Amino acid sequence: MTLHYERFPKLWILGAILASVAVLILAGCGASSAEPPSTASAPARASVPTADAESDGDAVNGGGLKRTSQGGNVTVEVTWDKASASSGNSLRFTAVMDTHSVDLDSIDLSKQAVLRNESGTEVAPQSWDAPKGGHHRSGTLVFPATVNGNPLIGPQTTYIEVIVRDVAGIKERSFKWETGS
Repeated sequence: MTLHYERFPKLWILGAILASVAVLILAGCGASSAEPPSTASAPARASVPTADAESDGDAVNGGGLKRTSQGGNVTVEVTWDKASASSGNSLRFTAVMDTHSVDLDSIDLSKQAVLRNESGTEVAPQSWDAPKGGHHRSGTLVFPATVNGNPLIGPQTTYIEVIVRDVAGIKERSFKWETGS
């Protein structure tokens, strides 16, 4: 049986719409990743600031507040809400994870992230409020501003870093910011 589109014009329109939707879905989420498949031993690309910050490679960077790490087919961006440091109660960071091949819903940054200063003092997050999202996930990491009654960012603190462990086979990702103290 042969379908004649002139007899069924709505069928032709429906087919065109379905094809367009399929193309948009594939383009939006990416049918293939430009990043080659990784192995568990592949290192993450260095955490780098975005274009709004000055960069000299792996050095601690001032300027912009967003840092990015790519590896294991997952891109992790962490942005420091530096204004939260002046509140005295907490330090807030927005964390965004994107991928086209890994299910991010099983990642719990409340257990896989710490905040550390250059003296080595580490603190776990108080909360991580990211809803499930499959291949795209974002939320806020909230850390206490003090550890044992001492501020995590004090007068002598030169930098802080968020460490994210064991995401997509990458043992550790580091996101550093100068504190300006």
